[in-house]
Amino acid sequence: MDKKSLLVILICAGLILVWGPLVQHIWPPKPLPPGTVTATNEALAVSPPTPELRPSTATPSPQLPSVYEKARTAARLENDYVDYEIVTEGSGIRQALLKKHRGEEEKRVALNALGRGPILQTWNTGTNQVPDLSSGNLLMASSNQVLLETELQSGLKLRKQITLTGDYTARAEFKFLNITPNSVTVPDFYINCGTTFPIHKNDLPLYIGWDWFDGDKSTHERITAFNKGSFLFITFREARSVIDKMHSIQWLTSRNQFFVTLLESKKVPFLGYRAEEVDLPRFEPQQSQIPKGAQIWGLMPGFSLPSTGEKNLSLELYTGPREYQRLVKLGGQKQLVMDFGLWSWVSVTLLNTMNFLHRFVHNYGVAIILMVLLIKGIFWPLQSKANRTMKQMQVLGPKLKELQTKYKDQPQKAQIEMMQIYRTYGINPMGGCLPMLVQIPVFFGFYAMLRSAVELRDAHFLWIQDLSQPDTVAHLLGFPINPLPLVMGATSFWQTSIMPNTGMDKGQAAIMKLMPLMFVVFCYNYASALALYWTVQNLVSVYQTYHNMAKPPPELKKTHRPKSRWQAMMEMARQQAEMKKNRLKK
Repeated sequence: MDKKSLLVILICAGLILVWGPLVQHIWPPKPLPPGTVTATNEALAVSPPTPELRPSTATPSPQLPSVYEKARTAARLENDYVDYEIVTEGSGIRQALLKKHRGEEEKRVALNALGRGPILQTWNTGTNQVPDLSSGNLLMASSNQVLLETELQSGLKLRKQITLTGDYTARAEFKFLNITPNSVTVPDFYINCGTTFPIHKNDLPLYIGWDWFDGDKSTHERITAFNKGSFLFITFREARSVIDKMHSIQWLTSRNQFFVTLLESKKVPFLGYRAEEVDLPRFEPQQSQIPKGAQIWGLMPGFSLPSTGEKNLSLELYTGPREYQRLVKLGGQKQLVMDFGLWSWVSVTLLNTMNFLHRFVHNYGVAIILMVLLIKGIFWPLQSKANRTMKQMQVLGPKLKELQTKYKDQPQKAQIEMMQIYRTYGINPMGGCLPMLVQIPVFFGFYAMLRSAVELRDAHFLWIQDLSQPDTVAHLLGFPINPLPLVMGATSFWQTSIMPNTGMDKGQAAIMKLMPLMFVVFCYNYASALALYWTVQNLVSVYQTYHNMAKPPPELKKTHRPKSRWQAMMEMARQQAEMKKNRLKK
């Protein structure tokens, strides 16, 4: 790789970092006209949906009737962890306030606060073109239980008994009563699983979405599923505002990065779900893009009721943080909501280790540092062996340089001769890279863990106010100044600079020097906990490298390993090919 190519790569990487803030600074979005709605901190934290909240023009449901916008709280269900605000309009939970978790300006986080209807609201598609928000009656209310009754258009009465059963859990018992003299057929109907929305203006779309579990595997959808699907110039899916999925489902969620509303049907599985895209108020008046949310409905099978007959339906509800151990205790594979991905076993191990260490040090920053030291201790022998291999290659440097000079016009021949030297002295040229390859699953497992580890939310360490967010200390021309990723990049560069690069060509050496910059670009606007993890492991690696390189150079000895069966077969085939070639020449 020549200097010109290296310079181009550096410029491209720099543009990736500064492009967004630079565009915002040069071409700032035009201020919105007076009266335009913004998602204020209070609205996102504790307030019910504001009257100005407008649904997307693309969604089939019209603007909410004023009866829901002006609805007053009919009752509250409370414990030390959650506060359910119950409304009779739609007969459900308008919002679930989480007492242990704070949002902007220290306000309590509230799930479904920007919803267009309450959680547990029903929607009979056979008789209603829009969700039913008719006012019901509050029959009974206590601190942990309410009983609501609604008269449906079909002539049935629907009684909903909502009971708090745990820290963030509740049970909902639906009872359909036929009070008519005739039998009534109820078509398939939807139950509201809540509306998900971003908590912070910088939340990425990959954090907002919904999940469903069919008893065998879980599927995780993102808000980007509504977007147009295309590759290059080929469009394979147009943009859509509604997604209908028919599939047997045991539980269904609406979730953001750290919190989830999960609805499980205990006896009768959902037939499928419907997801509707929702336009949300802007966080700030100058925000150019409208934040997007999604309202999720679970589809239940219809039924028939004879005169004076009744039908019961039991649902389990969880509205709380995405805490792995808490979700495990709920059963039904609900921990799959964490969406750790390919390296889930690594993520779970790291999360449990971090929480275990936190019990003793009471600081997640310190717990991460101790976890890195533990991981580096486990890999210490492997890294020491890799450093020994690099020192051996360093001793072989003159021989390798001589071969490269001798066969400078025959690169393939030079490579074969170099591999022969490695075999002669029993050196594995990939041995120096092995520790890095082994630690890649750990890195990506930690990355996946951070996406939903609510434990790191609002966790302080040194100047870092929130380990789940970038450690921004200031802005320069709209560009965030995040010190920790820069420190991480410096330590990464330090580590690569002291590593011997014997046996590498110029291109490989240049790539090794570019790796620190790539990691800075990758981690700059991500959770500061990841940069902290990588910085500490860089410093430990630097110490170990200096420690191992200070030892005397290893003595090189030729090895006499017997050829394997495969090598013997290849050697025989080579000899036969040479004999055949010589006969043809004669």
